[in-house]
Amino acid sequence: MDQLEDELESLENLDEEDMLENTEDALAVDYSQVEQTESVINQEYLNVDLSKAVEAAILKNEEEQEAPASIDQNLEDDKMTDNSQLKDKEQEINSILTDDTTYITKGTTIKGNIETDGSVDVIGSVEGNISCGGKLIVGGTIVGNITAGEVYANAAKLEGEVICDGSVKIGVGTVVVGNVNATSAVIAGAVNGDIDVHGPVIVDSTAVIMGNIKSRSVQINNGAVIEGFCSQCYSEIDVKSFFE
Repeated sequence: MDQLEDELESLENLDEEDMLENTEDALAVDYSQVEQTESVINQEYLNVDLSKAVEAAILKNEEEQEAPASIDQNLEDDKMTDNSQLKDKEQEINSILTDDTTYITKGTTIKGNIETDGSVDVIGSVEGNISCGGKLIVGGTIVGNITAGEVYANAAKLEGEVICDGSVKIGVGTVVVGNVNATSAVIAGAVNGDIDVHGPVIVDSTAVIMGNIKSRSVQINNGAVIEGFCSQCYSEIDVKSFFE
């Protein structure tokens, strides 16, 4: 009992200043904990912001490095395109300069012979012989003998002998009045003369031939008209041996 009374007496002896001081100490402790917590949170936010800033800086640096490479690649592609176009134009100009073809345009009439090592395109009219080492393309009229490396006639009129080192193609609408000599032939037009070909001959369905055909082989399509004899005298097969 005496001890309890002593403690109560000591509590009563505490003045207001001591109680106020103890309360402030408690509050100070609480405030210090709050400040410490806020410091930790601020540090975490600072670390996050710093990490994002570093990533953004790295990404920007990579984009700046890729941009010049992309520009250089585009410039290189444009340069290659320009060089390609320049080469195409040079080839076109060279082909024009080195073109060895003689053109007889529509409405033009040549009276006299034509001799050339190149090719000849006749859309107009020629009254005379033509001798060319290349290809003769005819869409007009020729009155005279023809000697050429190749002959292609389409909707043309030829009056004279045709001698060709290569192939002869007589298209639909073409009329030939004269003999034809070649290594191969395709006939789709009209021929009034003999055909002497050391290779194959194809007579198309629109062909009309008044003359004999001598060849190594002949193919006659349905509808073709032939007034003459067909002989495969240049064939490797000995026909007489089958009947001995």
